[in-house]
Amino acid sequence: MLLRLTSHRWALPALALLWRQDGAKFVTLERTLGAPKESLTRTLAALIADGLVARAEGYGHPLRPEYVLTPSGREVGRIAEELGETHDQLGLAPGDLGRWALPSLAALRPAPLRFNALARMLAPVTPRALAASLSALAARELVVRTVLPDPPIVSEYAIEDRAVALGQSAARLWRIA
Repeated sequence: MLLRLTSHRWALPALALLWRQDGAKFVTLERTLGAPKESLTRTLAALIADGLVARAEGYGHPLRPEYVLTPSGREVGRIAEELGETHDQLGLAPGDLGRWALPSLAALRPAPLRFNALARMLAPVTPRALAASLSALAARELVVRTVLPDPPIVSEYAIEDRAVALGQSAARLWRIA
């Protein structure tokens, strides 16, 4: 679930907004999130296909929301809201971290991992995409890279204390599959 959600930049912010407002019209989502219309349309179609969002019955009425969370989408929406709050506390905007950041944080939360072990957990991530994601996380001080001196020289990645809440929420989304 987490990998599907992070493949769309606006998925988690849209779920959080739908959870917070108990549904919303397309134009409300578009304006509040600042999302391009085509991108938001693709995101909502993917969320509907995943069974997290549905078109509301009677949505043509001006006072009724157009999109609502399904029962399975409510739990994901609640976690997406937590992720959004943690993003704000860390000074991050939606989409700042990229597709593989939250899955990486979820995987690193229980214990530090070497690069190859992390790559195996996050398959189908490419080595280049994972390296870029880990570099971005390290630049934002959410992950620390430690070079282990024993031959062969390898790197180990661990989650920083300030990113633990983000990792915990991401791990809960990972388990919802």
